[in-house]
Amino acid sequence: MTLTAGRHRSAIQAHGEIITLREVVDEVGADACRYFFLARAADSHMDFDLELAQRQSVENPVYYVQYAHARVAGILIFAAERGVDYADGDVSLLTHPAEMALVRKMLLLPELVESIAHTLEPHHLPTTQSS
Repeated sequence: MTLTAGRHRSAIQAHGEIITLREVVDEVGADACRYFFLARAADSHMDFDLELAQRQSVENPVYYVQYAHARVAGILIFAAERGVDYADGDVSLLTHPAEMALVRKMLLLPELVESIAHTLEPHHLPTTQSS
């Protein structure tokens, strides 16, 4: 694994010093560490960009996922407060190609999770992209 700060190797890496996982977690947080480690195959080289992992923007995949989760949770709370039952939703209203692509991807999720569980390769989930 190579630690970088932006596009440059960190002073720690350049001097050949050892940095522990605890130090990385303290620096960027457990969520960022979990995401970046699970987003790559265990047998692949990894460039861990400390600056990217700390950035609070859509460039940081961890921040983006957390933001998306917060938005969806807010929508679900909003709907529940108004008694909206999504089970009664009219899926025929979903006609845009992006909506249809998302629905197709969601239908594959159970199979993907089962495969991930059997192969112990969680990196397939966070890196799965829309077709």
